Amino acid sequence: MRWCLLLAAVCLMLAPLQASRPPLSPSARISLVTVEGGRPLYTAFGHSALRVRDTSIPIDLVFNYGTFDFNAPGFYTNFMQGHMTYFLAVSDFSRFIYWNTEDGRYTYEQELLLDAGQRQRLFDALLVNAEPENRDYAYDFFYDNCATRIRDMLQTVFGDSLVFADRPSDGTLRDLLHSCLGRHPWSRLGLDIILGLPCDSLATAHTRMFLPGCLSDAFADARLQGRPLTASPAALNNLSPKPQRHPYVTVPTICAWLLLVAGVLCFRKGKARAVFDRCLFALVGTAGMIVAYMWFLSAHTATHWNLNLLWALPTHLFVAYCLPGRRPAQWRLWYFRLTSMLCIFLLAAWLWLPQDMHAAVIPLTLLLLCRSWAYTGWPSPRFIAPSESER
Repeated sequence: MRWCLLLAAVCLMLAPLQASRPPLSPSARISLVTVEGGRPLYTAFGHSALRVRDTSIPIDLVFNYGTFDFNAPGFYTNFMQGHMTYFLAVSDFSRFIYWNTEDGRYTYEQELLLDAGQRQRLFDALLVNAEPENRDYAYDFFYDNCATRIRDMLQTVFGDSLVFADRPSDGTLRDLLHSCLGRHPWSRLGLDIILGLPCDSLATAHTRMFLPGCLSDAFADARLQGRPLTASPAALNNLSPKPQRHPYVTVPTICAWLLLVAGVLCFRKGKARAVFDRCLFALVGTAGMIVAYMWFLSAHTATHWNLNLLWALPTHLFVAYCLPGRRPAQWRLWYFRLTSMLCIFLLAAWLWLPQDMHAAVIPLTLLLLCRSWAYTGWPSPRFIAPSESER
């Protein structure tokens, strides 16, 4: 109800502006607002918005392209399938900065060094874009989001007179994601498993602007008609930016190695070994089902061509129910032989793979190799192989 009332109030405030598109006064200012990442995953990558303030009208508005509706029909299904609808929302700046400060997120702005005519053109374009028939767009995390929409809006309004610096590539899109996930090690593991080869392409000066922090850097270096586009950043709240931590060994990696050790200890006891194997292959198979779904049935282009399917086979989910089995069928022997070969290939080719996989995948693959080898019928150490009754 609170959000509905706020939206209604903003619409009432904005309606006369859209109808008349009043001229901004010489004291008007437009700035790029950047918010650092927060603790929830959907806020971890930061946020960008445009602020328009004019004490003569008076207005102090935030144009926010990062708005979506959790309560929309089929929200989670559409999210998985990559059919997300976001929209441009307009809110009062005081509320915008209040909620970001309450969430502990450092926020700053860079004033756009525009003349009166340029400010008016950009303001008019934003008002047109905020109209109900124009505000919705198909969200894409890398190529069409709250940051790229602002970049594209300025390029549409100012055309070739706006020039962004051609920054040399300093990593891949996946590397840029990692730079925002220092406080989210488990989310980084999940994203590394779900995201495929497209994320390992080099980030260009244009594509890296999908992140609000990178957009801010690009605006700082950009030039409009040969002049700097922005002024120096100015803080909007009394918080300090939080440094990102990037430990070499993360908690998920440590847990994966501990799981390998636990698996070796379970190998010595038949009943525990059978339960462990069923749980292991069921969990890995479930992960494989998600990876396969995101590749073949989702419109998220970043999740396609995912080499994590070399170890997270979806079929493991079904094979788990065949374990241990007293009389293994011939197909099961060949299934685990193929699984073992895939694990060996993945480990041997690790340094040459075109996709950057999470370090936790190494102990997981070693564990899968040991447990798959036990059901191949090939010679294996006593602590790995199940007894005849378990086969």
